[in-house]
Amino acid sequence: MLFIEALSRSKVGIITVGTPNDNWSTLTSTKEKPIGIAVTKTPDGKSRLLAFADPLAFVEHFGNHFDAVIDGEAILTTAKSDLACEGILVNSAIKESAIILDREIIISALQSREKSEDQMRKRWWKFW
Repeated sequence: MLFIEALSRSKVGIITVGTPNDNWSTLTSTKEKPIGIAVTKTPDGKSRLLAFADPLAFVEHFGNHFDAVIDGEAILTTAKSDLACEGILVNSAIKESAIILDREIIISALQSREKSEDQMRKRWWKFW
């Protein structure tokens, strides 16, 4: 859960799907013009969103293998809402390894955080 919390506050590199081939600096995904995130199959045969941790450090160590950078919160939300997605594979920025996050764990962490935030908003003197 700590990794998911740290990921939600960071930026990750992604490979986009469905983006224009011309040069762009900022893209916004909309219902009319959706932008997809590349998916990879892990050895267990599951489809997971492909992400690259700490994009600047990743480029230093391995070169640029991604074409966009997004908020970690955005990829977590995508994994939660995409029923075909079975999680996220986050490639390390400093060594050739990765962390696999299962969709169920992502959903649980996000729901737990939402519940915690709701409880913090509730006034302490109200018991109902």
